[in-house]
Amino acid sequence: MVEKDFIDDNVMKQQKQIASYTSRTLRDHFGRGPESVYVTLAPSHILIHIRNFLSPIEEVLLEEEGNEALASLRKSIMGPVLAKLELCLQEKLDTEGFSFYVDWNFDQKSGLIVGLNWESLFLKTADQPIYSLLEKDIQKLWEYPPADPEDVFIKRVNSRITLAGRAGYQGNEKNNIASQDITKNYFSKIMGAAVQDIFNIWNEEGTKNIIVFMTSPYH
Repeated sequence: MVEKDFIDDNVMKQQKQIASYTSRTLRDHFGRGPESVYVTLAPSHILIHIRNFLSPIEEVLLEEEGNEALASLRKSIMGPVLAKLELCLQEKLDTEGFSFYVDWNFDQKSGLIVGLNWESLFLKTADQPIYSLLEKDIQKLWEYPPADPEDVFIKRVNSRITLAGRAGYQGNEKNNIASQDITKNYFSKIMGAAVQDIFNIWNEEGTKNIIVFMTSPYH
């Protein structure tokens, strides 16, 4: 049985407006927009999932010069894109205390633009689910797992998104979640849903990190 996500009509309208604006802004700056943009809004986080986004010239660059060259190009173009998106989000939402980031999976032609209120994100509440088994396995992705359990959380955002967060590490081990195909297959079995995308986000100081799992709907 697939769990349905119940979303307030106003939130759904905002999500659609932000998705449309993101797609249009990317198209204006890159000459080609993504196939789809999916937006998730919550008090502690804003997730903008971009799918099938790679222009013909980027495909050539990726093939001839590799991920680093494409990452450099994207970084230079995304500056003004993020500035416009932040302004759009400020007009529609309360984004005070939020920081914005972007991560790309070039092999998947996908990306994630993220707005995070780190303080709120790591604030554990009674209705925030913590999955001890999943937490133990996710910690294997981190070279230096947190010593304090309070520095770790697992949060199921909806039927397709799970966040894993950790704090307290100084040093910024910005790994690429090595062997993504193996990792996706492994966590697909644990989570009971096919993991389609994994994104890795760090704060500027390298002291807090979240991993975002995008899955097919849970059964």
